[in-house]
Amino acid sequence: MTTHRIVVVDVDRDGWTDGLQLSISRLDEQGAGDGYRLAGPKYNGSSSNLLRAELTEHDAAQIRSYLDGAFPQAAPDHAEVRAATLREAAAAVESGIPLLLNTAIGAEAKGTMTGTLEGLADRLRAMATEASPAPAVVPCGRSLATGQPCPDHQPTAAQGGAR
Repeated sequence: MTTHRIVVVDVDRDGWTDGLQLSISRLDEQGAGDGYRLAGPKYNGSSSNLLRAELTEHDAAQIRSYLDGAFPQAAPDHAEVRAATLREAAAAVESGIPLLLNTAIGAEAKGTMTGTLEGLADRLRAMATEASPAPAVVPCGRSLATGQPCPDHQPTAAQGGAR
């Protein structure tokens, strides 16, 4: 696997159109890599490089702060993270049941412990369902145009509607 350790910003001149091209690229130690054209005509192999700037960690932090200011990332959905964690816990509990059945404990203890683990897995799954955020009601074109709920797309009772 190639590790891209160098990030550069290039300004090139297109040989066909004489237009300027601005790109950012990530390169490996041999100078090979890939990039993203930010502006100018598409690259066609006729470009000549006019300017290359290798970005530093400080440059990356500054650029990131500008981008985060203009395009803030959405905060993680804590309810969905909790639900996913509960689902993973339920799966882990269930995966332990076959291991329990292969142990050298008495049948009565196995039955009690299996029932307890199954009940725990069921409760974890129920908690995950309760923790999951309600699905968003996406308005259709008709309700967006009129500002009124569309009779064909009323939210269900589970989504807070009356159906």
